[in-house]
Amino acid sequence: MLDRDKKSNCPDDYTYNRKTNLCVKISADILNFNAAKSKCESLENGGLVTIRNQNQHDFIVQELTKMSNPPEPFYIDGTDEAEEGKFIGKDGKEITYLYWDSISQMDIPHEALNFLSLNPTEDYKYEDVDGTSAYRYICEVVSK
Repeated sequence: MLDRDKKSNCPDDYTYNRKTNLCVKISADILNFNAAKSKCESLENGGLVTIRNQNQHDFIVQELTKMSNPPEPFYIDGTDEAEEGKFIGKDGKEITYLYWDSISQMDIPHEALNFLSLNPTEDYKYEDVDGTSAYRYICEVVSK
């Protein structure tokens, strides 16, 4: 359930969800991965959203289905640039909740695909991409 009593550091133009403790904003513009990451990090305690469990994923998908028409891919936090197959979040911790689409979960190395996005053609499951394409993205402000 959406909580209108935002956390003190959740900006007015972001959506706060108490159940998931996420404070997010879905972008209207499209950027490549690094530009999207920089834009999100321009806010204090900001970054691309890190999805760490099913409840958080469900909340994000619910928000996306409200506003993304037609469905589009979205960048989220996570990269396996350092070690193929091990996705690390902006906090330096491994992301263990990985809800893969049918293409990305195949046992084929994807060395050139190092960034996480949400694939709209498969109910916003995760897809690893090369980061050069311009997609919309989801920012979050983390409580400190």
